[in-house]
Amino acid sequence: MDNLPDYENRRLAVTTFDKNIVVTAGAGTGKTTLLVDRIICLLMRPQDPLKITDIVALTFTNKAAGEMRSRLRKRLDGIISFGLKVEDAGENRMLAEIIEEFKLSDKEVRLLAKNAVAEIEKSQICTMHSFAGFVLRFYPLEAGLDPGFKEDDGSAFMELFEKEWEIWLDVELSLNSPHRELWEEILNRTTLESLKDFVKELCNEAIPLNSIVKGRTEDYSNNEFQ
Repeated sequence: MDNLPDYENRRLAVTTFDKNIVVTAGAGTGKTTLLVDRIICLLMRPQDPLKITDIVALTFTNKAAGEMRSRLRKRLDGIISFGLKVEDAGENRMLAEIIEEFKLSDKEVRLLAKNAVAEIEKSQICTMHSFAGFVLRFYPLEAGLDPGFKEDDGSAFMELFEKEWEIWLDVELSLNSPHRELWEEILNRTTLESLKDFVKELCNEAIPLNSIVKGRTEDYSNNEFQ
């Protein structure tokens, strides 16, 4: 581990608590491992140690959230069972060295790990949608929401999109379509599947529709679809 060219940067990312840290790295380079190490250090740091329920770790997908939670639990279970000694740490050597510098006894390390495992199911290691739902359920009146609402994992959107897309096409591609000439032009340039993917992206909440519509209205009216 200490032979890695970015070892010091990894160590800084795990142990820097007084400022925001941004880690940019490709797939398979150890970002999840680094994040798990950082969470453990937050749980065990000498100054102002956190409870696991004080930590928020957000991902984009349920699969990624489950993986992070699983790896954190596995690491904590290992600490409870075997401690965290440098000579026995193996690939976890950097974390073991850091915890050793915290001057915690083996008993203290195991107790902190045990407390974290006991509360891990209450922790906010989840998707951004799940965390937003968690917060909104605390303030349903202020949010104007039914407390029994369910956050969409994307499936409800897809179901609604497919339904509305078929209804729209039934009108647009009918013999009496009000845009028959425009459709002839469009389908000479692209396929329905490509158009469907394009429209689906336009429905993405991250797309600034106002600027797109403003910039493209004239093009559409002049049949300049690209």
